Formats: sequence, structure tokens, C-alpha cells
Amino acid sequence: MEHAVDVAERIRQQTEQLSIESDKGKITLTASFGVCSVKEYHDIEVAISKADQAMFQAKSTGRNLVRTSQIIISEFAS
Repeated sequence: MEHAVDVAERIRQQTEQLSIESDKGKITLTASFGVCSVKEYHDIEVAISKADQAMFQAKSTGRNLVRTSQIIISEFAS
């Protein structure tokens, strides 16, 4: 089974290999991804927020990267 970070990395690599021809020349693409891994179910809003933070970290540290965040179970235990 592939992990989400592996899928994101594969998509990132395939995206950077694309080129689109336009009237103004070749356009190349890159993509930044934020992935949040959780070991047990947690509030989806927290997971989305952590993934969003990881994506902004990827964009601010060079773009065309995959960054991860992990929710620590004890942080959110009731």
C-alpha cells in the first residue's frame, strides 16, 4: 500500500515533467504538497489545518516540494 506522501511525491515528479505548449512558448509546471499523517481518527479540521501548514512550508522553503506534518496521538487524546 502506498502512503500519501509517496503518492504526493509521485504526482509532484510527474507534474514537473509536464510541459504545455502555448502561443507564448512552453509552460512548465511545479506543485507543492502538504501531507498530514494520522495514526488514528482525529478531527478532520485539525488534519486539514496541519496539511495546509505543511503545504505553506513547502512553498516558503523553495516550492516544488512535499512537506509532511504528523498529528501526535497524545496531543489530541481526550
